[in-house]
Amino acid sequence: REAVVSRTRVEYFRGKDMAEYLKNHTATIDEALDGIDTASMPVDDQVQLFMTVMIQMGLAIRADRLDVDKTPRQGKKGLIKWPKKLLQ
Repeated sequence: REAVVSRTRVEYFRGKDMAEYLKNHTATIDEALDGIDTASMPVDDQVQLFMTVMIQMGLAIRADRLDVDKTPRQGKKGLIKWPKKLLQ
């Protein structure tokens, strides 16, 4: 999805969706972490390591919703799934 972070248009994904994808595609983790022995690690630890490396390399950043989007809109029960503006 697209959003705006600090006046910059970015593509973003939800962390839990990415974690679920990586759990189902462990070969992707093995290719990306070529120099690290991940065979003896549990899958959850492999996913966490992969995401940590992505953040350290600057390929991903942690962002959160604006304060305005943290409460449901009037007449609605839940939050917006894909907000258009994020905070870094």
